[in-house]
Formats: sequence, structure tokens, C-alpha cells
Amino acid sequence: MSLIKSLFAYEIIDSRGYPTIEAQLVLDSGMSVVTSVPGSQGNYPNEPNDVRDEDTLRFFGKGVLHAVSYINDLIAPKLKGVNPCKLQEIDDWLIKADGTKNKSRLGTNTLLTISQLIAKAGAVDLQIPLFKHLNSVYSTSYKSEIVIDKVPTPIFNMINGGKHANTPMDFQEFQIIPSSSFSFGLAYQKAIELYSELKKVLEYRNATTAVGEEGGFSPNLTTNIDALEILNEAVSQVKMKVGLDMFLGIDFASSFFSKKGLYTIKDKPHSLKSEEYTTFIKFLLENYSILYMEDPFDGEDWPSWKKLNSSKSAQFLQIIYSIYCGG
Repeated sequence: MSLIKSLFAYEIIDSRGYPTIEAQLVLDSGMSVVTSVPGSQGNYPNEPNDVRDEDTLRFFGKGVLHAVSYINDLIAPKLKGVNPCKLQEIDDWLIKADGTKNKSRLGTNTLLTISQLIAKAGAVDLQIPLFKHLNSVYSTSYKSEIVIDKVPTPIFNMINGGKHANTPMDFQEFQIIPSSSFSFGLAYQKAIELYSELKKVLEYRNATTAVGEEGGFSPNLTTNIDALEILNEAVSQVKMKVGLDMFLGIDFASSFFSKKGLYTIKDKPHSLKSEEYTTFIKFLLENYSILYMEDPFDGEDWPSWKKLNSSKSAQFLQIIYSIYCGG
């Protein structure tokens, strides 16, 4: 069993050109791990907050030197000599040390950096893949075993809208999810081929092929359903079937288009009440082989969350409510 020898964080620049945190952890066995974390686009109700420097003379106030100092000066010394396999205990300690509901004292970026480092270090020490280590931690913590024998199927961002792109589309990400029957390597290959084909389809449809903040295309499509149709077309062009070889996913980021209990989307001529909007979500599920949804409803619209989760339309759906808005 190895113990933590040192831990050091520093500021780097993310894919958007904003500062975020990267850190390295070294074990007394000589093995080391490195991790970096996504940065939040902004603060939303019920979602944890990053700690930013708020120094307007540097990176428009988005620097993370304060968060880096929390790690190097406050947290790292207390973790020296600790067993990296105690991920749950360390996470609980960090949450207690922060003491706020939205992680605003130490910052989500600070806590996530440490948690990722500990998780990676534990996997390295046990000499097992990270996904198996996390699965083991889950089974131990929640007394519920989910057998995972291979790397889980990846999710690929293909088309961007909402806050991540200057397009008419309201939803933030339109994704594809390769079938779990593919190996991780083959799934990755299929996704890259599909991404290239998607560009051809967009060009054929006279839609722009500019790229959004998250790396997906940001075409000038009129509605959100247009994006789903384009993805279906691209999948068929590479001789695969939606619902068999490829599934679709959506990150709605609904806070972008919801206000005062109403949802305003380009697919409908008027703002929708929660019940009407839920009906629209069910329509998408029943017609577009959607396997994954993130933040389909506003964070305060709990009745709609419960209603969708209990519906037959969502029987095989993975619905996620973001507890960390990393983008």
C-alpha cells in the first residue's frame, strides 16, 4: 500500500481560453498521476460554484490562483501520508471542510481537482483501471453492485447550440452514443468517422460547419429537431442504424431557455408550460432513439423531473441533473 508523498496544483488554460486547475500527485512508491478539471461557464441555482480570483486586471477576473493556493497551502499538507484508496473518506472530509451547500468556500474546481487526483492515485496504487476502481468505490459506498467488465461506452458531442454556440438551436449539446456491443476502440473509430460524415451532410444541406466551444459543429439549423434529423442522416450515411449501432443524447442545459416556469424553444411557436414541454420531451424520446438526457428541465421544476422519470418513455433512459455545471 502506497501513501501520498506530495501534491501540487497550478493554473493552466482550458479549451475556451480561460484559466482552470491542473495538479500532480506523487505516491511514496514513486508513481504519480496528473489531472485537470473543467471550468464552470457561470453560476446557476442549485449548482456548485468555482472559486475565481475576481481580479479584473487578470483574465477578466477568471483566474484560479486562489483555488490553487487552497490546494497547495491548505489541503495538500493534510493529505501527506494518507492512503489514496480512501476516496470516499477524503471526499467526505473535503465536503465537510467546505461547509456550504454550493461548495462556494473552497470551490468546486478545488474539490474536484483533489477528488480526481485521489481517484486516479488509488487506481494506480491498486494497479487496476480507473473505471474499475470507481465501480468498486461505488459498490462499497452504496452497497449496490453494478458489474462493469470493460470501459463504459463513450459519449461524443457532435452539434452545439444554446450557450455554447451562436445558433438558433436552444439545446446545448447533441450527442451520439455508440452501442455497448462495440469495444471502446471501435466505438471511438465509429464516432470519428461519423463526425467526418456529419460535416459532409451539413455542407450538402448548406448549413455552416463552424465549430462551437465544446468542439461540436454549430450549424445554422432552425430548430432542435433539425439537429436530431441531421444526426440520423449522418448515421445512415455511414451504413449504421440509429437505435441499434448508434444512439442519441442531448444536454439540454434548460436554464438557457427556461424562465418563470415556461420553456421557450424554436420547435414551438409559443412558450410551453411544464406539462406541454414534458410532452415534447416524450415525443423526442419516442421518435429519436435517445438514450441519454442531461438537464432537460429547470433545476426548480421537480414535478416534471419526477413525471418524466416515472413515464414509460423514459424506461431505458439515463436522465442526469448536473450537480456541477462544467459546461
